[in-house]
Amino acid sequence: MPAMQTKLSVFKKRPHSENGQVLIIMAFAITALIAFIGLVVDLGLVYIGHSQLRKAVDAAALAASLQYRKNYVLSDLVTSATEFLTLNGINDPSATVVTCEEEPLLCDKNGDGVISESEHRKLVKVIASTTIHLAFLPVIGISEVPISAEAVSEAASVDVVLVIDRSESMTNDGIVRDPSVCNADPPPYSGGGFSGSCDPFTDVKRAADAFVNNLFFPYDRVAVVSFDRLIHCASSPIPLCGNAGDHLSLALTSVENQIHTRLKNLWVYQAGDDNDPGGVGTVGFDGEQCNSRPNYYSDPRYLPGPQAAPPCRLYNDTTKAYGGFDCPNYYVNHTAESCTTTNIGGGLLAAGNEFTANSRPEALWVVILLTDGSANSSTDISGNLPFGFCPAGTKDNYPFCRDSELEQPAGSGNYIQTRHCYDNPDPALQFTPAMRAMCLGVTNPTWDFAGTPDNGTHYDADDFARDMADWLATNNVLTFSINLGTLGITESHGDPKDGEELLQYVAGVGGGQYFYAPTSDQLRQIFAKIADNIATRLSR
Repeated sequence: MPAMQTKLSVFKKRPHSENGQVLIIMAFAITALIAFIGLVVDLGLVYIGHSQLRKAVDAAALAASLQYRKNYVLSDLVTSATEFLTLNGINDPSATVVTCEEEPLLCDKNGDGVISESEHRKLVKVIASTTIHLAFLPVIGISEVPISAEAVSEAASVDVVLVIDRSESMTNDGIVRDPSVCNADPPPYSGGGFSGSCDPFTDVKRAADAFVNNLFFPYDRVAVVSFDRLIHCASSPIPLCGNAGDHLSLALTSVENQIHTRLKNLWVYQAGDDNDPGGVGTVGFDGEQCNSRPNYYSDPRYLPGPQAAPPCRLYNDTTKAYGGFDCPNYYVNHTAESCTTTNIGGGLLAAGNEFTANSRPEALWVVILLTDGSANSSTDISGNLPFGFCPAGTKDNYPFCRDSELEQPAGSGNYIQTRHCYDNPDPALQFTPAMRAMCLGVTNPTWDFAGTPDNGTHYDADDFARDMADWLATNNVLTFSINLGTLGITESHGDPKDGEELLQYVAGVGGGQYFYAPTSDQLRQIFAKIADNIATRLSR
């Protein structure tokens, strides 16, 4: 009993101040804990807000860059950016938008103070700020924190190659015209300084020229490639394109006046004197070539023999009336490939070389192909076939240099005559990379078509065009195709839709669109659709 009393007395003697100290310590601890929790919560709000702002700024920069086109106003970019900031949950945004015009260092990557042609880019920087309202720190007088973020986006600077068919059929919109005569009509026949009256070709030039007006220079660039049997291009190597100075092509350039001038002065292929349209002695009846139908050879030089005449214009010796394009060489030596004039594959090949020769990797590469017929001409860059690929069975039979694309069985997708080597609709006919060398000029290839050997003798103009479309696609070239007139869907020899099927393939594999224009009246609208399509793409 005395021991218990002693213990109780000890407890009774503990000072009351110790109990107060514990309460104070607990109060400070709780306050510190609450402050720590509040700080963590507020830091979390700041982190979440900043993350949200960065995502919103990214979206705003993309939206603003899509407004970065010809005749843009900086306020349009700011409005678009601000709208997207709001849509992404930023309630009180303020945005600053700058382009290379306001901040040249955006484009001047090498820091030399000069923005070269290859450095022109549609870059848009968006700098945005907002405030984060805090939950706990206001107790110590900190109610909000300002935050900011920036992002740079880029609308596609576009490199466009216009690939234009200039074969003699481009003078025929229901009326057969002598190309030497309609080429010779001086401006302003069609208004705006366009030379020539070879419709529908003049309408093609008008539509292409209007398309150029929709581009944004100096950020965009345009090249012109034209083709008949030959390829007229500025940047491809000789002998593929040894005629860069013939005014029928233009290398990629951002100088707008050069582009308009070249387009306005293109002319349709005129056999015999194609290098001098409208020159003295080159217009109309020429007195000697391809005359006196049905005798043809009024000039002794063109009598059957080892050296037959090149392609020429046919006139009646008596009436001097134009009779069309003709080919004495075909009658003499059975070489139809020397007179075919629609080298679609060659045009696509030259277009691809434009991107290689004038490389701007960050640009969107675009090819626009316009033709009115099927492929019947090609280019063997090995030089072994000077007139291109023309299977033996097509040298003396329509359609020249293009075998019938037979689908067997019907609806199977297996075109038994299709030999293009980058791709084939029949899985059994897929090729190895080594087999694709045919496309690049290797002679005597050995192919195995599902157990049937082939040495390339069935490779034709259509196969070549498809291969060149595949080659562009593998290099990320966006390809559009335009089929002008009814010839591409009403071919009188072979498959009546050879032209349309080829152009659909070209656009399909190239990720673009195929357009059919029954007459040239639809061309401007088609080109405008293409312009809208490429204007709203972001840089690759």
